[in-house]
Amino acid sequence: MLKDIIKYISKNKLSYLLVTISLLIEYSILLVPTKIIQFIVDEITNGTLDFNKLMLSLFILLVSTVIAYFAGYYWIYKLYTMSNTFLFELRLKMFEKFLNMRQSFYSKFKTGDMLTRFTNDGKDYQVILGYGATNFLFAIAYIIFVLPAMFAISIKISLIASMPIIIGGIIIYNSGKKYDSIAEKEREALSNLSNEVLEMVEGVRVIRAYSNSQTAYKIFKEKTNSLRKMNNNLAFYSAVFAKFPNILSGLCMVIVVYFGAYSLFKGELSLGQLIAIQLYSLMLLAPMWILTEFILVYKMAKVSHQRINELLNTSDDLSEDGIVEIQSINTIKFKNYSFKYNSKLPLSLENINFTLNKGETLGIIGKTGSGKTSLIRQLLVQFPIGDGEILINEIPLEKYKRSSVEKLISYVPQEHFLFSKSVLENIKIGKEDASEEEINSAIKSAAFDSDIENLSEGMNTLVGEKGVSISGGQKQRILIARAFLKNSDLLILDDSLSAVDAKTEQKIISELIKLRSDKTNIIVTHRLSAIKNANKVIVMDNGNIVEYGTPDELFDKKGWYYEQYIRQDLEGGER
Repeated sequence: MLKDIIKYISKNKLSYLLVTISLLIEYSILLVPTKIIQFIVDEITNGTLDFNKLMLSLFILLVSTVIAYFAGYYWIYKLYTMSNTFLFELRLKMFEKFLNMRQSFYSKFKTGDMLTRFTNDGKDYQVILGYGATNFLFAIAYIIFVLPAMFAISIKISLIASMPIIIGGIIIYNSGKKYDSIAEKEREALSNLSNEVLEMVEGVRVIRAYSNSQTAYKIFKEKTNSLRKMNNNLAFYSAVFAKFPNILSGLCMVIVVYFGAYSLFKGELSLGQLIAIQLYSLMLLAPMWILTEFILVYKMAKVSHQRINELLNTSDDLSEDGIVEIQSINTIKFKNYSFKYNSKLPLSLENINFTLNKGETLGIIGKTGSGKTSLIRQLLVQFPIGDGEILINEIPLEKYKRSSVEKLISYVPQEHFLFSKSVLENIKIGKEDASEEEINSAIKSAAFDSDIENLSEGMNTLVGEKGVSISGGQKQRILIARAFLKNSDLLILDDSLSAVDAKTEQKIISELIKLRSDKTNIIVTHRLSAIKNANKVIVMDNGNIVEYGTPDELFDKKGWYYEQYIRQDLEGGER
């Protein structure tokens, strides 16, 4: 953690240099009041204080106070703004990580855990550069300026008075190890609680439907109570640390009073020096309190830093990004390709071979769990490339820069996710600078134009979080409109017509064939009617291609495709 903090300070060395200068100015001036009191007391004792000396002393005191105020204001303000910048850059770094990682990364962290690291851990880490750094510099500056001033008066008293501070620091540091352990468990419990809340919110309708509200409430109560107990343990250690300096400060005061008075009686100190060293010892009480607070902040920041670094250093296991920029997709070829999600699982895809040319539409069908979506995920590079080859324009897929491939693909997944924005904003994700004519054309092609008229505010209607205010069919058609608007080289519909009726499906497929006759399309479906006009059809089973050809060729083979054709034809003509 210290290396990362030093790296950030080095990057902003000018700002931190100004902070240091302002700090030195403030705390060097803070010694002035004590010096003036010492001077006035000694002048009174010697009977040499006059009006001019008194007024000059008061003037110096007033000016030094004003200068110290503005110097203190600057370095504290600057320190906090720099810590806010640090948090801003840290969260940008984490968010960029989220955007660039593929599916295998997200299987390693739960959503609530990532959210906790992004918010709570980020904030606790930032505190070390704001509130924590303020406390640390405040305490160190007091010690740097006050101790020499004390030693200048009496080395013996200063050494003895410093011992409680040293002993206390050792005790607090060693006790902090227990605090570390509790703080780490507390943060893990908070992450688990966040996951629990997210799952409950997402599944609240299912919970109510199965009358499990009380069970869910009981589980949540138990987890929250466990977190409360951990926080109480942290509060216990915080209270112990916070009050421990009281003992040290009382001991320090006794030492200074006893040895100071003894030195005064022996004539080793003047009355002004005795008062000054007493004031200095009082000034040292503040660093005791503040360093204790800093240690607690440091411990919490250390835990948060470890959790954030774990997230930032975790890979999605993909190979290094390629360097070739792709301009268009002309051919897609799988050659003897096999894939498994991890070494412990069986093959999800085995010996896949097919070629898809520009302007062709490929249909992919098969039983549930046959490997259809796994095949699509290979083109999206959501997981590490398996064995064999995936070639685009006769060049291995991994040679291309991933972002350049993504620009040429429109993907409509099975899970129809919508953002908490308007219908228009969700559609324009496909092309943010799209004209009104382009948007209307995409909506019409997705057979969503009649639905727009029935929405309360048309295209400006808010769909709600994850699209909860509209039907499943409407969600799918908004996503399809988004894909049509992007008008990319490759369009992938992954079972994206399951929530629409046969008539609407045929309308969308007809528009797709008409508008994208010169582009490549892949349609994953369970209904053969969606791929009856496809150039090629793949039938998947247990990760293998068991049938491959045109719809007519597969019908003539009288295999699985033929059986589904007959069954779906008998069930209502949906072929």
